[in-house]
Amino acid sequence: MNLQDASPEKRPHLLLVEDNRQVAAILTRYLEDHGLRCTSSSTVAARTKVTVQGAPDLVLLDLGIPDRDGLALMEQISHKLPVIIVSGRGESVDRLAALALGADDYMDKPFELRELLARIQVALRRRPGSAPSRVCGSTPASECLDSVSGDERSSVFRDKGPSREA
Repeated sequence: MNLQDASPEKRPHLLLVEDNRQVAAILTRYLEDHGLRCTSSSTVAARTKVTVQGAPDLVLLDLGIPDRDGLALMEQISHKLPVIIVSGRGESVDRLAALALGADDYMDKPFELRELLARIQVALRRRPGSAPSRVCGSTPASECLDSVSGDERSSVFRDKGPSREA
């Protein structure tokens, strides 16, 4: 099934909890362009309203949200659904704490959008009861992951672009 052509309700639903609106907009656009349905929230209070509208399949969580400690939120939701931390907290103590509390993965900012997409695909495949599917449909992974353009780049992200092997 090509998820890019699927109706929105059939696409995997990601909840992005990120307080930086520019980062949230870039991530949302990129992930939606690659067949995912994204809902973003900048606070825990807003996240509560969002989850009432439809349970997500995965949460992308920044630890530095303004109204609550991200680790406390992650611990509360990680037993219910996959959580990938995307955070500027790059210390090993933060990574180890998040993983110990139940995070499925942890990515330090800055990160490559293509790598984030690959990690999301892995987390969605591991979900109980999920059917194996490729977020990018039948497109070969190399083409799918190399499709990010230069205008989608931000100082928050590293995107080295397609590798050129001779």
